[in-house]
Amino acid sequence: MLKETPMIQVSIFKEVRSASAPLLWSLVIALGWPGPAAAGGDLLGEQSLNEALGVVVPEPQIVNPSFEVGSFQIWPGYVADNGGVSGWEGSSVGNWGLNPISNGQSPFADNGAIPDGTQVGFLQSSPGGESRLSTLMTGLLPGSSYVVRFRANARSSNSVLVQVAVSGELREISLNGGPPALSQTISPVGGSNPYHRVSLVFTAVVASQALTIINGQGGDNTVLIDDFELLGDRAFADRFIAVPERLGFENLASELLPPGAVRNDGPFVLQVLSGDDWEILPEGNPGQTLSTGFQFPDIGDSLSIRRSDGGRFLFSRLDLRTLTTEPSDGLELQGRLNGQVLFSVGGISSSEPAWQTLEPGFDVAIDEVLLRIDSRGAEMLMLDNLVFGFLSN
Repeated sequence: MLKETPMIQVSIFKEVRSASAPLLWSLVIALGWPGPAAAGGDLLGEQSLNEALGVVVPEPQIVNPSFEVGSFQIWPGYVADNGGVSGWEGSSVGNWGLNPISNGQSPFADNGAIPDGTQVGFLQSSPGGESRLSTLMTGLLPGSSYVVRFRANARSSNSVLVQVAVSGELREISLNGGPPALSQTISPVGGSNPYHRVSLVFTAVVASQALTIINGQGGDNTVLIDDFELLGDRAFADRFIAVPERLGFENLASELLPPGAVRNDGPFVLQVLSGDDWEILPEGNPGQTLSTGFQFPDIGDSLSIRRSDGGRFLFSRLDLRTLTTEPSDGLELQGRLNGQVLFSVGGISSSEPAWQTLEPGFDVAIDEVLLRIDSRGAEMLMLDNLVFGFLSN
């Protein structure tokens, strides 16, 4: 059986959140973080908090992702006749294996160009039930999002209903970039055409989780699979160009934002989800600033920031201050993807009237930053120069 192993996750900000604001800034400054964005320098920063604290982030991986380890000699390529396949386990030894076999015969992988290497895995349907083929994804960081991509095809004249499960839970999958669904029908690509592209997104809950391919077609139908990729937050982001973009609120009118207000500032969209104290003020760094307002906000009041085109981005840093040396209101900053929280930093506050810079250091692709009031102070909190890395191909 594939064993799923738990992992102890160290929350870098857990100790910092409970400390006073000066300690938080002392930590930031001691780690060599650059000053406020207006002072210049690399907008996206040169160092992540994980790197600065020496935290080792595991590399996600799948063993034998392209079925290139070993070879089979006995026709037609079943595991039952040839032994196991490194990194993979099937629900039955009599309906899955490798093609082509060593003499070049390939009764199942009989069309399409093999995506990676010289072999593919095949999973034949089981009479009267599903057939399954599983591997173990390791090096996962609980709470982080991952993308699984692989290539799929069907034996000539077959049509296969395919599903994918992570830790036994069915996940929506996309076929050739189309809309995701809980199942997709894989048809033969024919000739020497490329295999279909299949992808899914999930959030890890433990360090190792099972990935299962399911052939639910019934009858005698075979799906071919190959070239699996497991892309973590950082690895996925590294495949894109991160273009720095700064949100400085300069294009907004100085006003108290009413509940439900939607405001556009260049490539950004701000929306007040709850509360009537969010305010744009002219005391920015430079220009204008977003503040929690002169009145006491309610715990849970929230404001959303997205790209106007709906695209994904990295969140890098922000500047903040308060009006006096009295402690300000506190914020929780959440990074979200498709409504799911991928990271959060709580207890963001200040008792400094001079601008300071906070750089959380999360390399996570998200589509929304949510600002949420998590404490009330004697002064309002002012934010400026939120810096993002817009992701594009």
